[in-house]
Amino acid sequence: MTESEINKLAYGLINLLEVTPKNQKTVSRKFENFVGINVEDFKNSTIKPVSHLIDSLGNLCAVKKGIQDYEVGISKENYRELQLLANEIISIPYFNNFTDYRFIEIEIFQWLINIYETNISSSDLINYLKNKVEEELYNYEFYYKVSSLGIEKEFIIGNILFTSLSTTFFENEFSKMGQKYDQNKKNLESYTKKVIAIAQVYATKDRAKNKSIYNVKLALNVLKIFMLNESIMQVELPYMDDDRNDEFLSFIGRDKHTNFLTFNFKSGSQTSIITTELLETFKSKGLDVVSEFINSKKNDELYFEIINKIDLLGESHATHNFYERSIKLISLLESFLIPEGNIKGLGQTYVNQIAKKCNDNELTKAINEIYEVRNKFLHNRIELKINPMSFYKFQGFALTFILELIKLNGEYKNRQAVLDFFGIRNKLKNKK
Repeated sequence: MTESEINKLAYGLINLLEVTPKNQKTVSRKFENFVGINVEDFKNSTIKPVSHLIDSLGNLCAVKKGIQDYEVGISKENYRELQLLANEIISIPYFNNFTDYRFIEIEIFQWLINIYETNISSSDLINYLKNKVEEELYNYEFYYKVSSLGIEKEFIIGNILFTSLSTTFFENEFSKMGQKYDQNKKNLESYTKKVIAIAQVYATKDRAKNKSIYNVKLALNVLKIFMLNESIMQVELPYMDDDRNDEFLSFIGRDKHTNFLTFNFKSGSQTSIITTELLETFKSKGLDVVSEFINSKKNDELYFEIINKIDLLGESHATHNFYERSIKLISLLESFLIPEGNIKGLGQTYVNQIAKKCNDNELTKAINEIYEVRNKFLHNRIELKINPMSFYKFQGFALTFILELIKLNGEYKNRQAVLDFFGIRNKLKNKK
């Protein structure tokens, strides 16, 4: 849908506005069960706050605003029209990059209210929203706690800086807040050398926070895909703290409106130590290549496929149960290599087809062995003995496969083009 088509549909939403007196005896039945939760106060508004009806998933499903002696809003029966329009708008690259669906949803209603009050539209919806986004754009910076990780020196993956808390860090942060570190020294000394991830995102507030969380998790998964030895030894791999008590992951953060520091690090069963020597080993195996790749932020199908595989491999390395991990690893490979609509059961054939390019007979044996382990566990819940070296080789192959995809992304832009390069054909289509 084009921007002009969106603007045209937006004016049609004005007809969905319903006006009802505030007198409870005469209130419209459409707002009879309205839960008056004040979710958002529009800035610089002399009108009373907006209230929304919230569904069980936390989505807005109706909205109203008090204007003098009346309530103007869109009922639950009609609110879907506004949501569909918001879906179209958030699909526009500019809005998807810099803001989130909720921001768009709320501002669409405010645009309608502005027209209702003035009986004139000073701007079409798209331009109005772009101006609102520009007003809220800011280079937000967030500090997230990383558990089960120790480092000798700071490093960057993607655009995420991994560093240790230090006296200098605390002095700088408290200085920014107009406070002295010495007054808090006793409470903070135990946190020195704890690892944090620092993320910067230029966007509206909620979009920046959500993107920063995603970027840190992706950077951690990049690190984990190179921690083959640690994953085999079942050392607790690094992870981002999540206290489950917050709307977002708990974090050490500073943004445009609030300055604060909070500390409550969890401790894993065994911390993974990234020494300077180990970091250099990871780099020699491709860490910098993957780091530069995720930071390239391409916009083609193959790029996002590879990002998905990086996430899946990182998550699988952190899975302690090797039988479950075998399922995840094989699923990661087959979900890319098996052509759409192809016959089931050919995944192992395709994986071995790619592995042959490595000219390693031991790798082929390891692949077939892990496939047998996976198949027995998945289909019969039989737990065969697992050879650690075979598992190590299989995981190493998955990493090699991702590195090869990254290399190919310089030339190819979608999955099918890569399958053609590998000589993998859709056997069903070939039969026709």
